[in-house]
Amino acid sequence: MTQILKANQVSTETAVKLSLNSQSSPQKNATNSGTAPLPSAKVVDSTEHYAIIEVTCQCGQINQVRCDF
Repeated sequence: MTQILKANQVSTETAVKLSLNSQSSPQKNATNSGTAPLPSAKVVDSTEHYAIIEVTCQCGQINQVRCDF
């Protein structure tokens, strides 16, 4: 399912600078002990006109965000 968020629907608390194919925090995979993955974000594609950021939530859901500039 694709959902478009408007600027007033997005909350930003802290700034994070990402470089291509880097992660904002180390990611742990869920294990049999029930440990949830850590939230993370990484740039998966970048051009002079846009960047695509992949965000992994603590619940394990992965979303891709396209930022046009």
